[in-house]
Amino acid sequence: MASALAMQPYAAGAQGVQLGRAVVLNEFSVTPDAATAPAGSVTFNAVNNGRFGHELAVIRTSLTADQLPKVNGRVDETRVEVVGRIASVVGGASASITLDLTAGQYMLICNFPRGTTDGHFASGMFSPLTVGAANAAAFVAAPVPGPRPAAAPAQATASPTAPRTGNAGIANSEASTLALGAAVAVAVMATAAARLRTRGRAE
Repeated sequence: MASALAMQPYAAGAQGVQLGRAVVLNEFSVTPDAATAPAGSVTFNAVNNGRFGHELAVIRTSLTADQLPKVNGRVDETRVEVVGRIASVVGGASASITLDLTAGQYMLICNFPRGTTDGHFASGMFSPLTVGAANAAAFVAAPVPGPRPAAAPAQATASPTAPRTGNAGIANSEASTLALGAAVAVAVMATAAARLRTRGRAE
């Protein structure tokens, strides 16, 4: 179920190849970038930020780390289902593996020996992983909230008695002046016409 293993130099302290799930190995810990993964093809990028060599073994199990069968501080792999593994990653390097995982519970471990009666697993190199289709959304980056749009300025309601300003106010003022002038002219013409009629009757 595993693809070809790829090894490449890797600077200690970096963030890992951006393919699938990054898993940082160190003395003595296994730290994946997420505790869940979607079912299907999952690529693990193991990054060894430590000084010693480590491995990454993927075990399918519903047992906790304390419940897993052990021999001399190491998991007894004859009694568990090992789905796949990156056999060895030297300090400061990284390696990748792609596995087809079905929904269920898994454990990511380093099962290297440590001395004759202990192992890296017993020293703390394990991390549980939950795989399921419902967890696919866990890898969708949440949208970064942007700045809130500024509230639109409240529009002032013009007072009926407030003077008009700007070009619109000038235009309205000129129109009012013209209308007044026209009314005066009409009144003058009406008065003159009335006088002419009165004079005509007198003659």
